[in-house]
Amino acid sequence: MTGLGKWGRLRRHCALALWVALGVLPEAALAQRVNPNERAAPRLTNVEDKDDIHKSDGKVWVLDFKFYDPRTITVDMRFSHYLPIEMQVRAGETVRFKLVNEDPITHEFIIGTAAQQEAHEVGRDVDHNALPGQASLAPGETRTLSFTFGRAGSLIFACHRPGHYAYGMRGTITIAA
Repeated sequence: MTGLGKWGRLRRHCALALWVALGVLPEAALAQRVNPNERAAPRLTNVEDKDDIHKSDGKVWVLDFKFYDPRTITVDMRFSHYLPIEMQVRAGETVRFKLVNEDPITHEFIIGTAAQQEAHEVGRDVDHNALPGQASLAPGETRTLSFTFGRAGSLIFACHRPGHYAYGMRGTITIAA
C-alpha cells in the first residue's frame, strides 16, 4: 500500500466514502472482511500502513479495489451424459455454470440433495428455469446459471427427463469447508 502518494490515498478515501454513501458498502462491513466471492464487492484487508487507512472499532482496514467474478464451470450435455461428472467447490462459493446442451433433445440441470433428486424423478415439472439451481435447456441451447453453495457436504446434479436419470445423466458436487 505504500507508494500511493497523497493523491492515491485521497482517491481511495473518496471511493470508500462513495461506497458507504451509496449503501453498497455499509459501515458495519468496515469492521469485517467482505466475502471475496461476491461480485463487485471490495475486499477489506487489515494493514499496518497508517497513511492509507480507515479506522473502525480500533481495527485498521484498507480497501483493495479488485472485483471478483464467480468462477465459471462449463457443463457439456452430450449423448445424455454430463461432462464433467464431478466438481469441487467451497462452502459459500458462488459458481457460474455455463450449461451447453449439444444433444438434439431437451435436458435439465438440477442441483440438489439425493432426496430432492428422487422427488424430481417422480415429479411432473417440465420447466425449471425460474427455480434456483435449476435449468431446462432446449436442443442446442446454451444457458448460464449461478448458484451459491451452502455448508460442506455433497450435492447431485441431474437431468430428470424421462429415462435420463436412470440412464446415468447425473454427477456429484463436493463442497469443501
